[in-house]
Formats: sequence, C-alpha cells, structure tokens
Amino acid sequence: MITARIEAIAANTLGNTGSVPRWIAVKLGYQNYRFLTFKEYDNDYFLYMLSEGNLEKINLVEKKIDPYLKEVIKNPFSGNLRPFNELKSKLQALFEKSNEFS
Repeated sequence: MITARIEAIAANTLGNTGSVPRWIAVKLGYQNYRFLTFKEYDNDYFLYMLSEGNLEKINLVEKKIDPYLKEVIKNPFSGNLRPFNELKSKLQALFEKSNEFS
C-alpha cells in the first residue's frame, strides 16, 4: 500500500513539474521513514527502489548495481524479459552475499 501511495505522488510530481523526483519519504512512525528513490537511465528506463535507513547510502547501492543494470538496459525494451530475470537473480545473489550497506 505504501508503494502505491508513493507511486501516485511520483506520478503527480512528474506530471506537474516534468521532472522525476530523486526520492520521496513517508513517515511510518517516530524516526521511522521509508523512501522510494528514483533514478533515470538511458532508453527510458527508470530504477525505483524502496528502502529504509540511511538515505546517504543510496548512491553507494546505485554505484554497485549500475554495471549490472547498464548491461541489460543498453538497448530499448523489446518485450524479452529473460535479461531482466537474469539481472534479478544476479542482484539477489549480490545483496545476499554482501552486507556492506547495513
């Protein structure tokens, strides 16, 4: 439910200003926030990440996954989901073995 609310905010921001927000925060409780971060890539691809914790580390996370993403999104989307499914597996393995963002 929180993702749908944030997606609506992002869509309104894009529609009203013509730009994509870098992040949107929603307060869940006392000093407890969840963030939806946005990053635009070539060929009309966007990365949306739902995260909690230190927002300053989002750049480290994006820097770590950029090489994996750029390999898959170098061409416009053609309907073939196989590269994206492989990317999902690679990223899952990457984050399971690494706790450098904790």
